[in-house]
Amino acid sequence: MHLLDQLIGMKVEAVEPIFDYWHITLSKAFICVYNKLSFSHPKTELYNAAIEEVVIQEEKLLELNLSGGRIIKISLLPEDYCGPEAFEVRFFNGLIVVG
Repeated sequence: MHLLDQLIGMKVEAVEPIFDYWHITLSKAFICVYNKLSFSHPKTELYNAAIEEVVIQEEKLLELNLSGGRIIKISLLPEDYCGPEAFEVRFFNGLIVVG
């Protein structure tokens, strides 16, 4: 089990661009994304969708598979890094995961 599997079951509450990164608010965490990000659907269609699966391809991709076939993809490719990390997950229980 990966620490990010704790995201499973959480619902997307907001997806917002903030300056040079994206902020994804979930029901029990938030994710700051600094690398290239893509959505399978318009961001407003992601709201209230639950995370059903977290797929990690080392140094390639972090994929959040949501209910209704929706997908959020975060690139982990070296050429897509804009800072020291690709993303940061802050769980409301205090746990922080940096990738």
